[in-house]
Amino acid sequence: MRFSKNKSFSETDLWQKINKVSRRVGMKVIYPVVLLYYLFKSNDVPLKAKSLIVGAITYFILPFDGLPDFLPFLGYTDDLSLLLATVSHLYKYISEEILKQTRTKIGEWFANKEETTKMEKQIQKQIEAHK
Repeated sequence: MRFSKNKSFSETDLWQKINKVSRRVGMKVIYPVVLLYYLFKSNDVPLKAKSLIVGAITYFILPFDGLPDFLPFLGYTDDLSLLLATVSHLYKYISEEILKQTRTKIGEWFANKEETTKMEKQIQKQIEAHK
């Protein structure tokens, strides 16, 4: 998988970034990244939607963006805003299978099942609100 024509970002780059920052930034940032990853992998998501996903994930992977990631407390707020906006825009493509894949992968980094359930409920609420 390639995320950019100018510079290639592989799945390895994505998982390395998540492994590096997951404990520091927490599930609120990592959950939408993983959800978008599985949306990208889905055959049910059109190319136009996948281009939005590529942009959001690339923004997350790059260390220097609107607010540089190394800034304490602020570094990932712009990433989170963009990730959540992308998830919100693509709500109609989120299936039960994608949520299950996300839940399983998130479990590799975070043991708190209650927080995962809370994130899923927030996503489900967004989906229901747009139906």
